[in-house]
Amino acid sequence: MADQDEPLLEMDEVAALIGVEPATMRTYNSRAKRRRAAGTATPADLPEPDRMWGKTPSWYRSTIERWRQDRANQPNVRDVPPAAE
Repeated sequence: MADQDEPLLEMDEVAALIGVEPATMRTYNSRAKRRRAAGTATPADLPEPDRMWGKTPSWYRSTIERWRQDRANQPNVRDVPPAAE
C-alpha cells in the first residue's frame, strides 16, 4: 500500500524511472487500458493508475515497483530495464 505522502509519478516520470521512452510508456498504458476494458488484463500489464488528474494518469512509485516485480515473474515477458536511481 502506498504512503499518502509518497509523490505521484506521471507517465513521463515512470518512463524515465523504468528506462523506456515516453512513447513506449504510452503504449504500455494504452494496451493495459484496452485489456482492462475487455476483461483480459494480465499481471504483466501496467496497473491501473493510482490517481487521474483529468486525463493524466499517475502512479505511486511503489505501485510501479510492485508491477515491475510481478512482470519479472511472468513467463515470456520482455524484461523492463532496472530502475534508474
